[in-house]
Amino acid sequence: MKLLIVDDIPSVVEGMRAGIPWENLGFTEIFTAYNALEARTVLKQAAIDVMLCDIQMPVENGLELFRWTREQGMEIRTIFLTSHAEFEYVRQVLKMGGFDYIVQPAAYADIYSSVERAVRDIENSKKREKIEEIGRIFTREEDTLVANCVRNLLLDNPNWNNYNILKDRGLLPDKEKEVYLILLQIQQWEMEAKWEPGLLNMALLNILRELMGVYTSIVVVANMEPNIYAVCLPQTGLPLELLESQLYYFTSVCREYLECTMTIYVSGVHSVWEMCETWRQLGEVSSENIMLLPGIFQLEKMKHRKSYVYRMPEISQWAAFLRDGYPKTMYESACALLDKMVKEGKMNAKTLMMFQLDFTEMLSTVSGEEGKYMMEIMNSPEKLNIFRDSTKSVEHMKQFIHLVVSNVKEKEDGVSSKILVERIMLYINEHLDEELMREDIAKWVNLSPDYMTKLFKNETGITIKEYIIQQKMQMARKLLQTTNLPVSFIASKVGFCNFSHFSFTYKKVMGVTPQNERKIKSNKFRESVQNK
Repeated sequence: MKLLIVDDIPSVVEGMRAGIPWENLGFTEIFTAYNALEARTVLKQAAIDVMLCDIQMPVENGLELFRWTREQGMEIRTIFLTSHAEFEYVRQVLKMGGFDYIVQPAAYADIYSSVERAVRDIENSKKREKIEEIGRIFTREEDTLVANCVRNLLLDNPNWNNYNILKDRGLLPDKEKEVYLILLQIQQWEMEAKWEPGLLNMALLNILRELMGVYTSIVVVANMEPNIYAVCLPQTGLPLELLESQLYYFTSVCREYLECTMTIYVSGVHSVWEMCETWRQLGEVSSENIMLLPGIFQLEKMKHRKSYVYRMPEISQWAAFLRDGYPKTMYESACALLDKMVKEGKMNAKTLMMFQLDFTEMLSTVSGEEGKYMMEIMNSPEKLNIFRDSTKSVEHMKQFIHLVVSNVKEKEDGVSSKILVERIMLYINEHLDEELMREDIAKWVNLSPDYMTKLFKNETGITIKEYIIQQKMQMARKLLQTTNLPVSFIASKVGFCNFSHFSFTYKKVMGVTPQNERKIKSNKFRESVQNK
């Protein structure tokens, strides 16, 4: 600290400077002045903490000097020294904000004591300022502190001491009260430059506070990972239906002002103690949205959705396309199957994962020059990321398939008629349990239905319909002769819904009825037993 002694009598100045142990009070520099003009020069150059100042001085007295320091905004503890004890002086000193008033001559001990009180006042003032600054910092950063506390809680690393402190300040809900937990996932940006994460977090928080302010003063937004935010707010009489309505409005505001679309997953009410498990469930539900659909989804409804497992009989055909050098055909077929699965509501995260596994297994079986697919896919970080992301959404999977086919050179000549017919037969044989339509088969081999029918007849001598019937009846005969399955079940197994139609067709093709086929099998079995 720094001390300034001002008096027009040099002996008084030097006596106080040398006769009092100022270092014991923490002063590192002692300045002196013999009039107000010299004092002003010192005050302009050094940040003085305490000033001992005589009142009666020529030209400009101590009160005028003190008034000047206040006008300059200097926070100095000023102790006035005077040989006159008139009350008017005391009144003026106190009115102007002087720290103390000492009548000369005074013992050095009295001066020391007065300055000591001034030093303590400075120290207390600094402590108060520090506490106030900490409070201001806390107020500025409280949203960040609250978000960090909730983030740690959701990641199963709670700090309940911090939680209680923030809860007592009204920034977090009581642990025993019911809360909503919401997962916000930004799906698409409609502008080139994305928002900086901290600024986006603040924007989302401000919008939600505006919308939810009628129902609660506590709204927490925590950035959990890129484009994924957790929102926590107390239930406080807010029904789920009304919350969902407010969130729909929230998505429209974000689309208009933040230029992004998002998906929102909402939990039912639960206690703070359950938030970690609820967040895990919301994450699982969000991973099922592989189409990256925007909208609002309730956790309980999503948890009870039916799970589908989809067959992929076409996959052996894709291997043939790759081996024969027709990757474009394979790509179009694979994308068509993905789109079909989505349209039929049979696409989910598990199915997409199984699709990836089957697809990569198929790639590993492809022989010849194109057998290097997987090695080429893994030979750079960019390609590896495409492979890893392929289970995130259908579009990501299509990017992966496109990466695969980009490594295969397309043949310039068309597919031979024999290969096309083999693929038609392969498709038919793998779909015998379905009602096979000519249009579906033609789409599979990328031909028009009429051209495909003519091509098949020219190569095989029979129509596609006749071939389908033959294969279905051959399959039915095998089941009749080798199993004890009911005839009606076998009929449905080969794609016949009408039992009479099946019996008529079977007799027409095989020469006997299905029942007689079963009897022939039984008679042969009895004869073999008797012969033994």
